[in-house]
Formats: sequence, C-alpha cells, structure tokens
Amino acid sequence: MRLNVKKMSFVVFICFLFFIPNSILAQEILHNGSQGQAVYDLQENLRKMGYFNRQPTGYYGSITDHAVKQLQQDSGILPDGVFGFQTQQKWRSSRRNL
Repeated sequence: MRLNVKKMSFVVFICFLFFIPNSILAQEILHNGSQGQAVYDLQENLRKMGYFNRQPTGYYGSITDHAVKQLQQDSGILPDGVFGFQTQQKWRSSRRNL
C-alpha cells in the first residue's frame, strides 16, 4: 500500500510539472550586464510605455537600468534597477489593466 502512495505522489508531481505555464518557469531575473532576447523584449515594452527612448539592443546597460528604476519608482517598488520577480509581477498586472 505504501508503495502505491509513493507512485501516485510521483505521478501527480510529474503531471504538475507538465501543466505549469512556461512563463512561470521561464521567468528570468534581468539586470545590468544581462543580454539576449528577454532583454530586447523588455526594452521594447519599456519603449512602448515611454520609459526607454532608444531602439532595443538586447543589452541591459545603464539606459535600461535607469528605465527599470523609473518603472519601479512609478510602481511603488524599491528602485534597484533589477527586473526581478516583484517588478515582473507588478509590470504584468499593470499591462493587463491597460
């Protein structure tokens, strides 16, 4: 009986992993020095929101850092310039309300 409970728990755990939305697993903390598609997408969205006045480059430098700090300040988050979990959550919820 005990073996069946362990097997069932394992099966439930594996099923849970397959049904977690990719966006939850793919959340990446972006900061000064980061680069890639996630940074490019962030810059493009910041540009659309009026926080980033350049063409996206995919490199998280001082201009992106400043833009994220401004977004954080406007959102009531401690402006540390890191696009981490708290900033991402606040940003996503504000985009849904647009």
